[in-house]
Amino acid sequence: MLGYGGSGPTTVLAHGSGFHGGVFAPLAARLVPNLKMFAPDLRGHGLSEAPRDLDMSWNGFALDVLAACELARTTAPASGAGVLGIGHSAGATALLLAEMAVPGTFSAIYCYEPILPQRGERIAAAGSATGSLALAAGARRRRSRFGSRSEAFARYGSRPPFEEFDPETLQCYVERAFADTPDGDVELRCRPEVEARVFEAGMACDAYDRLSEVRCTTVVAIGGRSTDSSGHYGLQAVDSFPHGHLVQLRGLDHFGPLVDPDALAASIVTAFDTATA
Repeated sequence: MLGYGGSGPTTVLAHGSGFHGGVFAPLAARLVPNLKMFAPDLRGHGLSEAPRDLDMSWNGFALDVLAACELARTTAPASGAGVLGIGHSAGATALLLAEMAVPGTFSAIYCYEPILPQRGERIAAAGSATGSLALAAGARRRRSRFGSRSEAFARYGSRPPFEEFDPETLQCYVERAFADTPDGDVELRCRPEVEARVFEAGMACDAYDRLSEVRCTTVVAIGGRSTDSSGHYGLQAVDSFPHGHLVQLRGLDHFGPLVDPDALAASIVTAFDTATA
């Protein structure tokens, strides 16, 4: 688990599918005056191994989050009943699942576009052939090997969605996302098949049906440029939280935390100041 330092309430950051805890370094740098931050690599991502059977159920991500919270409490004991959580995409869902599993883990959660498929979507996905989901199919086609990290950075930086990423964030992603190979190349640590299984498992996640179990303050943030397939989950879900609040960030899409860490940091500070006042 990465420790980003800082002062203030202990905070755990959870990344989205295909990424790792290192992508939060630029965001964390902007939050250190307010929060003491830790970011795990969820299973199958970054330096964390995938399960041998490649079961990428998102309940497993919740267990990773709970373990990170326990370690964070040991390293930097929280002053209140729970830690603060910041999550992006699947990581935001993992925070919610962790709170459902162990109520009181978090005193407040900031979720940027959590993935929360409703029952109809889950049934439709279950009836599809394996690999038919567009995101999963795309992940399986992903190029996994490059001659160097510099080559990977140049290629990613010229293609969507990475071309809009904050350059420092993209560099942090590339540095930790790839492992050196014996023949001098670099290869993705989160293998294409693992990422595909993450997407497929996401469409079986039933967190939407249980949102009323999340009793802590829950801020749901969505980007003003998000498409129906990414931003609509938050809009549909926010009223299901007992203490839910909606925040909309103009000009950002589903990858907002990786595109504009300044805007996200300002939004998070405001949200947590209100939640903990």
